Amino acid sequence: MTQKSDQQQNRPQPYTKLPNAVGNLDGQQVITPKSQRQKPTEQAEKIKQEIIKGKIGENKGVLIIFQSDTYNIEYVPTPDFFLVTLTTDQLDQSKESAQSWFKNFGLTDNDLCNLPVRFAIGSESTNLKQQFDPFPAGCSHK
Repeated sequence: MTQKSDQQQNRPQPYTKLPNAVGNLDGQQVITPKSQRQKPTEQAEKIKQEIIKGKIGENKGVLIIFQSDTYNIEYVPTPDFFLVTLTTDQLDQSKESAQSWFKNFGLTDNDLCNLPVRFAIGSESTNLKQQFDPFPAGCSHK
């Protein structure tokens, strides 16, 4: 066994400060534990399974559902949620477009909240003028 030098043991750990735009969600859990979530309707659960069956790929257990120039949709089996990564600086338009993608299957705003669907920023934009909301429109998380 090799002992680490005193210098290595006492080295401060890296810390990345989140930008103000995403750093404060007023104590809200972005992904609520599955046991504490409101269950999706039976119809929404059927649509969810259809969407998952239509996957276009897989990466380390994460299912790739859809890719476009402005957003990517993935399904993360554990902890069971859809992650939409916005890949453009036009966050509001991309988010609306992604929500419409889900709604075209027959899902409602409430269904998007309960599946759940969550949003993340994938572009390296630092020009955020307001706090980014990782929840779909209409979620009563506030």
